[in-house]
Amino acid sequence: MPIVYNFDAITKVYSHRNEARESPREPGVFLLPANATWEKVPEYKEGQVALWQGREWTVIDLPDGPGGWSNQQPPDGLAPGAPPVFPSNPKDGAIAWSARENGDIVKWTFDGLGNAWDEELTGDNTGTRVPFDTEKLATKEYVHEYVEQRLADVMTAVASKVEELKQADSA
Repeated sequence: MPIVYNFDAITKVYSHRNEARESPREPGVFLLPANATWEKVPEYKEGQVALWQGREWTVIDLPDGPGGWSNQQPPDGLAPGAPPVFPSNPKDGAIAWSARENGDIVKWTFDGLGNAWDEELTGDNTGTRVPFDTEKLATKEYVHEYVEQRLADVMTAVASKVEELKQADSA
């Protein structure tokens, strides 16, 4: 079976490889999943990552710092409302990013001593602390819980807007 090489949807950093699945409708045709390519990842050393550039891989050196990306700015195209992309085995000082619906960019910094992620709004030094729970971050249940909450938020907003329109029509 052919191999596909997967990369993170936001950072475009190589994450893993797996076998392509055969199309159930077209025997002999293999499917390429989202955020993956047929192009083999080049070899890279400790302190480097492979980055997908749309048509080819580029190997880049990680910036200096305790988390590797500690000096990195938020990635371009950070989707509002998307959950933060946390590394699975963070080191003290590791950084993750997320964006809120209102446009705020949130920087998450891992505190190894407290085993927690500190949240900081960009340009704001007040934030919250979220305990680190690898099981919660890694499971499908967490993703489903997040999606269900987002859907509930949308449904509440729609119901509120419908009520507002009804009141406007009756006036």
